[in-house]
Amino acid sequence: MANATQQYLAHHAQPESLAALKFIGVYRGIVVVPAYRESIQLMTGLAPVLANQGLAIIVVNRGIGDNSAKDDNQQLIAALHLMAIPPIQSLADNVEFIRTILGDIIVIDKTSPSREQPSGGVGLARRIGLDLALALSVRGHCVSSWLHTTDADAQLPSDYLHATNHVHKDTVALTYPYRHQLNEDADSSQALMLYELSLRYYLLGLRWAGSPFAFSAIGSTMAIHGDAYAQVRGVPTRTAGEDFYLLAKLAKLGRIERPQTNPIQLNGIRQVRTPFGTAVAVRRIRDQCEPFTLYQPKLFAILKRWLSALENVAQANDLAPTKKLFADPFLGPSLLALGCERGIAKAIEMPGHQIHRRRRLHQFFDAKRTLRLIHLLRDHSHPNIPWMKALVAAPFIAMDTSSSAQPTASNALKNLIQSEESTDSFSGIDTLTDYI
Repeated sequence: MANATQQYLAHHAQPESLAALKFIGVYRGIVVVPAYRESIQLMTGLAPVLANQGLAIIVVNRGIGDNSAKDDNQQLIAALHLMAIPPIQSLADNVEFIRTILGDIIVIDKTSPSREQPSGGVGLARRIGLDLALALSVRGHCVSSWLHTTDADAQLPSDYLHATNHVHKDTVALTYPYRHQLNEDADSSQALMLYELSLRYYLLGLRWAGSPFAFSAIGSTMAIHGDAYAQVRGVPTRTAGEDFYLLAKLAKLGRIERPQTNPIQLNGIRQVRTPFGTAVAVRRIRDQCEPFTLYQPKLFAILKRWLSALENVAQANDLAPTKKLFADPFLGPSLLALGCERGIAKAIEMPGHQIHRRRRLHQFFDAKRTLRLIHLLRDHSHPNIPWMKALVAAPFIAMDTSSSAQPTASNALKNLIQSEESTDSFSGIDTLTDYI
């Protein structure tokens, strides 16, 4: 076990990780599922993994004072008990091992009175489960060092656990292919397609601009190598957005890879469980009166110029390539607001080869600053434009405009999926060294 992993489990892991001390059994893989106001239907999505000698850790959670989820959560735990092949084994005060007809699960009760989460929402719930998964892995209860996590609305593919058998040696995280499932509500399905379209559009824009942070930040689709998980100190305990912030850290350690598996099927049309995310975005798109919009493609062209300047800084060990950009009336104020002038200067102060300078530059101008720059430019100089106009104008998307008929969201989404599948499957700072 790597020293960082030992240190993490000893000093930073959630107390439920100690349940690994009483555990018996060995599995091909472990997947963690936060469950908040979910039904027993979640077991259907997990069935392909359970049937493939996988173990699922279900973290049934609610915060202190959140009574809206109390009954639903207790009904889920009761339903899981009804599926049990006796006996149910207690691993800790709030942790149970249950063998079911579908496969083996561990249930962590963070919902009953006196057991609720103090705060942290889905971020803390995911961390509790992954900390236990890490502890089980290092104690030999899993033949894989990879920790998987998904959500209760996900239908996992049959080749889900096979993905980690064929990863690059420098890969620290996986983001699985995904599709959102539509339903009979036309308005909600249209909103869901537009939302997914916006996610893929942003990723393709970042990749075209040369950003090392072009990854899909969806909690339902992640797997993390155990050592890397420990090095970044686990999942950020946020009420939402924990997936983006976790991957942003991991992208500084190694590669984030999109495996060549069947896609995870996601049900994005569901009740709101977090302050932002798929359900919130879909509801907002569905209910808004104004046409749906996307970032202007010009923003990614500006980002491309900035990243090219950073590469020149890394090679020349000089700030000169950025001078014109800091003086630009649109880009300059945003860069200064992000502290880029001082941050870039500090990144090249220390001695080292251009590889080290490049790494330090992108450790500073990371995924979070990239998103903030896009938002600053959008808010102050380049407002969003109608979604179809953006797709047609984007140099990183090959839209078919030969037909006189207006393209549909469905056709546009298919086009973006094909474009994404044809691009490089890796992201992360380490990928930047490939072209030197």
